[in-house]
Amino acid sequence: MANFREPGQWSVVIPVLNEVELLGGLLAQLQDVAELIVVDGGSSDGSCELALLMGAKLLRFSCANRGAQLAHGALQARGSHLFFVHADARLPAGWCGLLADCLEQPGVIAAAFRLRVQAGGWRLRLLEFFVHLRSSWRELPYGDQGLAITKQTYGLVGGFQPIPLMEDLDLVQRLKKL
Repeated sequence: MANFREPGQWSVVIPVLNEVELLGGLLAQLQDVAELIVVDGGSSDGSCELALLMGAKLLRFSCANRGAQLAHGALQARGSHLFFVHADARLPAGWCGLLADCLEQPGVIAAAFRLRVQAGGWRLRLLEFFVHLRSSWRELPYGDQGLAITKQTYGLVGGFQPIPLMEDLDLVQRLKKL
């Protein structure tokens, strides 16, 4: 059985639209993953070139629709464990081990990180607090926190729907039914 505590065992899917200024930082953290898929929704800022330069598999999608882009990336992914993450995210050290630990817990079928905003200010700390409450008590993490799931479970719930925004909430609500 594969060891999903290692980055080389994950398929990572990143939807982008004109994310060149943010994408490089995330891609640098993901250089050891088995499969790095960037799904572009029509960028004109160099996002595609950066993704290719940093070793990602680039999929071009016909329009900017995050749900459809994520679904397209998942369809192409070969790994049995998927991690969907936005281009502006930054991951903690050992991210894959943390996600694997969560997914191995009884009754857990998906995992996400706690939201932390780099900028300062009490308003952002308050936002982080309320996002944490929503995620932990209501079990409703959003895509900004990343979402890890097995490909089998992803298929079981029907995957991402072609929803331009809030595609993450739609998927998480279907996951909750399991």
